[in-house]
Amino acid sequence: MDVAQDGPFKGTTILWEGYGGDNQSFTLVQEGPNFYIKCKQGSGDQYLTVENDSNGSKLFLAKKSTDPRQKFKID
Repeated sequence: MDVAQDGPFKGTTILWEGYGGDNQSFTLVQEGPNFYIKCKQGSGDQYLTVENDSNGSKLFLAKKSTDPRQKFKID
């Protein structure tokens, strides 16, 4: 997974060959039963966010919030 750096998909997640960049480095941050997925890119305050609850929704980065679209569960 990669966060697009430029072009029409800038800021959204895409599949890309791995090269170890900060935009390809993610950390799981647990808060209670939920996990946030934090991207190392930029200021470090960017979290994976789901556009909406429909199948096939886009993923993008946004500042951390209490938005349920940033909370993930691991089964």
